Amino acid sequence: MLKDNPGAVLSASIADILYDEKEELLLVSYTNGKVEEFYGVIKEMYEEFRNSFFREKYFNDYIKNVYDFYFVRA
Repeated sequence: MLKDNPGAVLSASIADILYDEKEELLLVSYTNGKVEEFYGVIKEMYEEFRNSFFREKYFNDYIKNVYDFYFVRA
């Protein structure tokens, strides 16, 4: 089941995030319409990202170039 953080504005470039705890899947939607799935993201990493004050920095430092991903929509 995908979990989200309704109503949250994540950053200038990240529009929304969804998380599937069972599959350890993080879905990131960008403000430009691009969507990516990141695999193997543990729940604690998702929660730290979701709760981070500097979400875009957290994403760039700990998720973007660390986890395997797939372009859902480019």
